Amino acid sequence: MNPLLENEVVFIYKGIIFWILLLVFLSWGATVSHAAHAIYVAPNGHDTAGDGSITAPFRSIQYAINTSSHGDEILVRKGIYHELMTIQGRTTDSNLHLTIRPYKNEKVVIDGSKRDSTSSQRAAFTIENSSNINIIGFEIRNISTESDDFYPAGILVLGESKTIQLLHNHIHHIANNHEEGNAHGILVYGNSVTPIEHLLIRNNRLHHLTLGSSESLTLSGNVSNFIIDRNTLYKNNNIGIDVAGFYGACSDRGCIDYARNGIISNNIVIEHSSRENPAYEGDDSAPGIYVDGGKHIKIINNYLANNNYGISIGSENYKQSSTYITVRNNTIKNNDKAGLVIGGSTQDLNGGASHISIENNDFIANDTMQHGYYEITLQQNIQHLSLTKNTYKICAMNKYINNRGKSNLSFTQSQEKLLFSFSRCDECKRFRRNYNESFNNRWLRFYWVTCS
Repeated sequence: MNPLLENEVVFIYKGIIFWILLLVFLSWGATVSHAAHAIYVAPNGHDTAGDGSITAPFRSIQYAINTSSHGDEILVRKGIYHELMTIQGRTTDSNLHLTIRPYKNEKVVIDGSKRDSTSSQRAAFTIENSSNINIIGFEIRNISTESDDFYPAGILVLGESKTIQLLHNHIHHIANNHEEGNAHGILVYGNSVTPIEHLLIRNNRLHHLTLGSSESLTLSGNVSNFIIDRNTLYKNNNIGIDVAGFYGACSDRGCIDYARNGIISNNIVIEHSSRENPAYEGDDSAPGIYVDGGKHIKIINNYLANNNYGISIGSENYKQSSTYITVRNNTIKNNDKAGLVIGGSTQDLNGGASHISIENNDFIANDTMQHGYYEITLQQNIQHLSLTKNTYKICAMNKYINNRGKSNLSFTQSQEKLLFSFSRCDECKRFRRNYNESFNNRWLRFYWVTCS
């Protein structure tokens, strides 16, 4: 597999260059917090008799959270913990973080299988109205429901929260099994006038999630200045990464109801399909990455394969759009339908997309179901779209772009390259199957054609 290289990104929003933001995020990856002192938790500990030391640890993670301050590290000893935690109203004006992580990389499992069905707690970690919080290195599993009005999640961030880091967590088997239900692996829900900002979601693994109408990793509502980087998502029954807006997450006056100013980079997103999802009644429509009403987003150097769609950019909400979206240096391969779909599915009911830049991507043998989506499908309500220096490695077909929104579209193309293969698509299928994990080969059987 082609190594996922890091990109140094200069992010520009409204004429302001966010060098400071970039340096802050990069520094987060190097150092997490300065601990004033350690608080220990262990399965054989005791909340009242213990003092939180390594020799007399607390029993519950929640009790340790309640006794902690910013600058502390809560170090959890190996074992399975059947509790769901809340961090609420924990803010600070200092640079100190409250960090919760396993002790010396021991395996710590947060298991929701014994969740109290009468409790309103719905996530392993709920972070609300809090700042400078780090959740690192937990396995989170088995939070499920059969109810359509209870939304389980692995990690939930909401309210006036900022400077949150979710790192190296393994989240799986979060499920809503109701046909009209919703669930998330990670949900960042900006439901306050003050945005959730300075968010880093890095090196997490999310798989085997039963999501209903929701998504594996979601940012929705008033969320700004975020990085989603180096995560691996696979075998979830709806969308992989979703950056959304205009769904009423925050309705107060002055609230900005869309996620914005973010980077989605170096992620592996594979095998996302809604085909067996009861909420979709057999419709396979799950993209690996979806920008649904987000603004000023960069999608860089991701690997997307074997999803229903690779990347989707648009808005499901009438008269709204995803705007100023850059898709650059991604490998988009073997997806069921289009590698990239842009715009609203209908002109009069959905929104669209504007100021979209598609640059230097590799599109490799998408539309595996051969339904005519080709490598790129252009839908309705698209403005200011540019396709530049992309490479299309495809079977011998007449088209690689399906333009469904012809009457409402303006776009430019420059320095595009086509790489045709074989005279018959069944030969291409055999080649694709034989080299399914070797997309770094130089495709020497193809010849180049330069588009005008």
